[in-house]
Amino acid sequence: MLKLAALVLLIGAGLHTANSSALAMVTDPPRLAVGDLSCTQGGVPCEIRFTGNDNLYPGGPAAQAAVDVAYLSHTQPASVQLYISEFDGSSPRSSPLCTALRPATLFEVLIEGREQQLYAGSLEALARLARTPAEGLLVHAPEGHAHWLPGDREQVTVSIGLDRSADNSYMGCSVQVAFGWLVST
Repeated sequence: MLKLAALVLLIGAGLHTANSSALAMVTDPPRLAVGDLSCTQGGVPCEIRFTGNDNLYPGGPAAQAAVDVAYLSHTQPASVQLYISEFDGSSPRSSPLCTALRPATLFEVLIEGREQQLYAGSLEALARLARTPAEGLLVHAPEGHAHWLPGDREQVTVSIGLDRSADNSYMGCSVQVAFGWLVST
């Protein structure tokens, strides 16, 4: 019989900005508000809470977090990217029962905007793919815009589940990941 303990997955959100013009930064700095109902922020990291399934088991329902993203600049169009700012694929918070060598390989991640899928695959692969702001996943502008325009809003949903091939070595495993957001003009 396969039993898996609760997964502890921490996801935070931080903000990083990049400007193409020093003058624009002084007069109209790009600002992005990122948060869920419990946390609206623009530069200060905060925890994103997952709902639904607190105890992940192989092939079971995923835990989900919906994050609202709003571009608050006054005049400048921008690009928005999501990247992994911190990653620990085998967290010290894991139970001694966790014997999987690389637990993040079987945590399945799905990241979606309202109208597009940003990523589907393992958490470990995501951590390799989007490990810096420059390598981040492009979050498409809402409403078909080529760039994010002042006042644009999007909801990004992150779902994390446990692959059905996970065995008892994953019991009590915990990983830690923090997402960062890059807004560039």
